[in-house]
Amino acid sequence: MSPDISERSFEEAIECGLRQHGPDACAGDTTAVRETPPPYGDAPPGGYRKRDPSDYDRALCLLSRDAVDFILATQPKEWQEQAQHHGAGVKTAVCRDAARPVRCAVAAPVHRVAGDRSPRCPPNR
Repeated sequence: MSPDISERSFEEAIECGLRQHGPDACAGDTTAVRETPPPYGDAPPGGYRKRDPSDYDRALCLLSRDAVDFILATQPKEWQEQAQHHGAGVKTAVCRDAARPVRCAVAAPVHRVAGDRSPRCPPNR
């Protein structure tokens, strides 16, 4: 039987390689085409999670759930401070603030082209 040689098959192979060693690893034989991985220490490469495209917030340029989970896991005291300040809107406010550097990087060239010489980042909207 000849192997499936298609763009979709190639995409699936890449996804399986990125998700190996993680909770969303591909079922079945994912070692059909593999190189010996270089030593990365104690953590093997991979471990990425599969996400639905609708999880991605295009306006913020991030996966809000992943950003919140990361901040909760790595900065619990700071999260509590933000929760006291923002109340029920803490997730929205934190994700907006986390996305600000990306928005600034994208918006700055646009402002320069339009003739705005201000180095300031546009305000959050």
